Amino acid sequence: MDKEETKILTRKHKNASHNETKVTIDWTGITTEQLKTLARRALIYSFQLKVTKDLIPGVPESWEILATEEAKDHTPIMVTVFAPKVEKCRDASRDLDIEALIERLSPEERAMLFAEVGV
Repeated sequence: MDKEETKILTRKHKNASHNETKVTIDWTGITTEQLKTLARRALIYSFQLKVTKDLIPGVPESWEILATEEAKDHTPIMVTVFAPKVEKCRDASRDLDIEALIERLSPEERAMLFAEVGV
């Protein structure tokens, strides 16, 4: 678990387009306490975003965060989703041909996708 790479999208200004950055995290030598410090920052930031986006009503006087539940939340920054670019679809209810979409992935993307889902 020494180093881990992920790709993120970042928007420099409010109306600007997103730019992709490959981020490498070097976990070498990190302690459990240090991991908890990083997790605490992320969990509190996530809570504050939920309050500002009204996903949590008002500003509660107290709130309990279940770390195990939050860890199940795979936001784009946590997990890279491999999917081919497809035409914009106005009818979201139509059936998608998953096998055809998977065929459009590169061999490397397929390997990573199947590793993510444990196939």
